[in-house]
Amino acid sequence: MELTPGWTPDKDRRTPSPRSKRKLSIPVATGIENAVFKRRFSNVGDAARKLSTTIGWSKSALETPPAEITAVGRALCTLYIRSRLKRAGVFNKKLGLTRVRSAVGSLEGCGEVVRDIFPGLSCACAELEAIQPKLFTRIARQIGRGPDTAVSGVLVAFGEELLKVEPTWGKIIAIYCVAAGLALDSVRQGRMEDLHVIQVDMNELLEDRMALWIHTNGGWQALAAHCKVQQEETSFVEHCAMLAFAVCVLVAIYFLGKFFWAIGT
Repeated sequence: MELTPGWTPDKDRRTPSPRSKRKLSIPVATGIENAVFKRRFSNVGDAARKLSTTIGWSKSALETPPAEITAVGRALCTLYIRSRLKRAGVFNKKLGLTRVRSAVGSLEGCGEVVRDIFPGLSCACAELEAIQPKLFTRIARQIGRGPDTAVSGVLVAFGEELLKVEPTWGKIIAIYCVAAGLALDSVRQGRMEDLHVIQVDMNELLEDRMALWIHTNGGWQALAAHCKVQQEETSFVEHCAMLAFAVCVLVAIYFLGKFFWAIGT
């Protein structure tokens, strides 16, 4: 072998490119193109921003969030998936979501937090779903996934894209809506095993993207302060119906009294 004049071994050495440290990338893990993903879920970000105008956000500091934040968020996800399936009429005990109460009770000091936070979270998710009623149903079809394709990585990819700029409470609520929508699609397609996959993906999002921001913005209690369940006011028609019922009861008592009085005399 002949050596070219001026050649040195250093010139032929190739520096290996550093490997990416990211756990997951959207094209590799999900098979979804970035452009398609952004287009399909652009309305989710818009709806989340509308909801966030009354909730607010602030930048997070570089610190490690407590494990309780992730534990509470994971339990809230399971509870809301269960609630969403019940609303759709597809919940059953064979889905493996019947041990939620015992799991919440085993969290040291977190069970009460979950019970306090969940009504507000559920109300906020229902409000966001009402803003975009078609956006959080048949999510698998919207992103081009067939009934035979697993949902592994879809929630993580969506969360990474939505939280790329800055987390907000509205965006976090949107992620819970997407998780419940994916769970509903999976149950309707007979893929019960995907429920556990969705919960694992939510846990990864909480650890990597959401828990730190939640901790530095007041914890889950801050969400409860913004998302209070309002008591439904009795409408005019309901007042009239109640009044009519009371009048009917009084009239019935009056005639019954006269009837028994006539018999007695």
